[in-house]
Amino acid sequence: MTVRYYDPFVSFSSEGAQRIDTLEALVAVSDVVTIHVPHEKETEGMFNEEVLANFKFGAYLVNTARGELLDWDALLGALRSGRLAGAALDVFEDEFSPGFADQFATHPVLTYARHHDNLILTPHIGGSTVDAWRLTEAHAIDMALNHLKGIVPDNCT
Repeated sequence: MTVRYYDPFVSFSSEGAQRIDTLEALVAVSDVVTIHVPHEKETEGMFNEEVLANFKFGAYLVNTARGELLDWDALLGALRSGRLAGAALDVFEDEFSPGFADQFATHPVLTYARHHDNLILTPHIGGSTVDAWRLTEAHAIDMALNHLKGIVPDNCT
């Protein structure tokens, strides 16, 4: 598999991935696009109608970054037209705002997913596994015991 990326701040990949100069050029040659971008004012809606229209026909989109990065109407248009063969999402715009759960029940993306098999929606809890919780609990206990022993963590000096 050829791994490609677009990042305006990273010009070289030590992992051997091929850098593409624009987001539009990246999506045009990619079978699967995964989003790994923080939510900033500058990144809101970066996957808009123009970018989605440049996707390779029949490609897949995976967004586990932030919901605010997507133009939701454009996403639905790309899924309906077949431009995107499918998408998988575990993030939504305003998911941390009060009342989100009530509003989400009628969200057009959820409505679409209920009637189509090319959109997968999952909770944003990928790191919430039994092993992850066990390690987190063990780490918290170790920190508490070290505190009681007077041991100061390296990151607190």
